[in-house]
Amino acid sequence: MQLKLATLATVITLAASTYANTVGTYYCTQANFLGPCAYTSAESGTCVTFSTGGFWNKAIACMRPDTGVVCTLYSGVNCTGASLAIKAQTMSISWADKASSYSCT
Repeated sequence: MQLKLATLATVITLAASTYANTVGTYYCTQANFLGPCAYTSAESGTCVTFSTGGFWNKAIACMRPDTGVVCTLYSGVNCTGASLAIKAQTMSISWADKASSYSCT
């Protein structure tokens, strides 16, 4: 019986790790969700870096994380530098056009 319980516990652990918590956010280049916009999702806690010189780098003006999700914008690549947490729909960011990366949880 103990072997069966140990096997079951292993299967449950593996299944849980297979289905990581995916979170997402919607963002645009202009306040009030205007201009080009995108929705991206990633595993919770993953740093998303915009390519240096790429379209989205230093271009985000507003952000709407999924319900219950908090996203943090960072001024540097790889989630470094100054940061700003976004906890709810934000029509415009006083910190617009500064983000080079973000992470959501």
